[in-house]
Amino acid sequence: MKKEETLVSLLDNAVEKYAKRIAIKSEITGEQYTYPQVKEQALRISNTLHSKGVKIGDYVAVISDNIPEFIFADCGILYTGAASVPINRNLKPENLLEDYLRFVKPKVILAEGKYTEKVGRYSNGIPIISLEKALGAEPKRPDVEISQDNVSTIIFSSGTSSETERDFKAIQLSHENIVSNILANKDLI
Repeated sequence: MKKEETLVSLLDNAVEKYAKRIAIKSEITGEQYTYPQVKEQALRISNTLHSKGVKIGDYVAVISDNIPEFIFADCGILYTGAASVPINRNLKPENLLEDYLRFVKPKVILAEGKYTEKVGRYSNGIPIISLEKALGAEPKRPDVEISQDNVSTIIFSSGTSSETERDFKAIQLSHENIVSNILANKDLI
């Protein structure tokens, strides 16, 4: 793996190499997005987050259905140099969300508009930005230098040894972790 390869550089390269190809297709709505369209939406999110002070090393929680906007949010977070923290919208018990947020201490929470009220009950003052509002921003890339060593995501898991849902683990994955898996499997597709 080249030292400079990050998830952001992989997306940038895909935009150049596969500009006319479909990157995302919603099985629910049939909506399709090319790689340049995905990047444009991601840059709208990153501009919104950057304007709220999100920077390299910060964490941004994402609460959304499995929709294209989730991918835009995830990529937009990466363009700021922050780490994405996806949290299941159907978390049970609901107040486990408060534990997750207290543990990670995200700078902001990105949530689908229909979940902002629910999330607000457990956010403890963490600013909440609706995905819809974030996608209304101008597409602009923050001027940040992202390293393969930067944390790209934090994934919550109860693991196999958990006795209760409160015995969760937070797994940090760097850009290098995920990029190496992508590159190792690119010829299998």
